[in-house]
Amino acid sequence: MSPSSGLLHLIGTIALSLPLGCALAKNFDDPNGPRYVGTYSTVPSMAADDFTLATFNIEFGVEVERAANEIRAYAELADAAVLLLQEMDPVGTDWIARELGYDYVYYPGSIHHGKEFGNAVLSRWPIADDRKLILPYRNPTNGRIRIAVRATLDTPSGAVVVYSVHSDTIWLGPRARLEQAQAIIDDARTFAPPIAIGGDFNTLEDAAAEDTVRRFEANGYR
Repeated sequence: MSPSSGLLHLIGTIALSLPLGCALAKNFDDPNGPRYVGTYSTVPSMAADDFTLATFNIEFGVEVERAANEIRAYAELADAAVLLLQEMDPVGTDWIARELGYDYVYYPGSIHHGKEFGNAVLSRWPIADDRKLILPYRNPTNGRIRIAVRATLDTPSGAVVVYSVHSDTIWLGPRARLEQAQAIIDDARTFAPPIAIGGDFNTLEDAAAEDTVRRFEANGYR
């Protein structure tokens, strides 16, 4: 075997073995589900001008009791009309919504660490409509999708549309994550304001946060 053919054989062996070492994620590619909802709101008459939104990535949906206590500890969070949660499973989402007195909708995007892994919208007002938005691109290491959860809230002043977002990690790169943000912007064009978009955009690289803000500002968001 010549040195060149040996090198080609080695490259081919590495390329063929990579997929065997990376387990593919189990994704929920249906935009309609799985879907979980609950109705625990205790203040459905809250005025729309009291609108306050907070977003919280509860890592792997593990310490939900601690998260609920931290929310209660700050008046601005405790009185929030809307909570956007990421990295949640259905059990943890239902527990927090019931404990804090919110209606909610939750969609998982995939299975992660043996549990459903997704986003939720918790609202003091009734949720009139909702949908899972599957963002473009899949994680190059395991094929995992990322999602946004859209909910239309029935407030006393009319409909308010909100999105709970969890963009991909550094594996995908800032340009592709900006395109994930753009997919949310494009989806929101079909709705009349007011619209609120929040969540974990994984702006990990230098200038990624500024680039993400500029992308939304260029489309009319503050």
